[in-house]
Amino acid sequence: VGNVEEQDRIIFVVTDSVLDELARISEHSAPERRQVDWLRNGSDSYLQTAHYWGILEVLETKLHTKLIKLEGWEQRARDLSISRWALQNFDFACLWESQIESPGRVLFVTADDALCTFVAECARDDESLRRVIVTHVHNLDRTFAAVGGG
Repeated sequence: VGNVEEQDRIIFVVTDSVLDELARISEHSAPERRQVDWLRNGSDSYLQTAHYWGILEVLETKLHTKLIKLEGWEQRARDLSISRWALQNFDFACLWESQIESPGRVLFVTADDALCTFVAECARDDESLRRVIVTHVHNLDRTFAAVGGG
């Protein structure tokens, strides 16, 4: 096998802030808390297995506190009741995408309908934000089910 080029690789990225949010959401349910703990720490978890295979990285984003790519969009995000946390995560994805040579390589998955609406509005006004592919998790589920025959 020769050198692997960027366009030949798939790497899944989960941010530490997403994992922290999962932990926060699961605080009130012992079964969910155990599941999130297993995901983060279990040697046999999907997260750890994918990391071991070299196809997943967990990125530190706690220092990403100032909007860079979405500066000026804060008011519209507030109008749509989008949390600062969600806005910063999408801003990080946009920043990440701007550092990648091959376009269309960053997929941002969310369960937030308002964030999907917000991104569509942003992309109409800012061409650089169109490079991040945003999909609702339910659309992703339907796509996987269709491809898998289920």
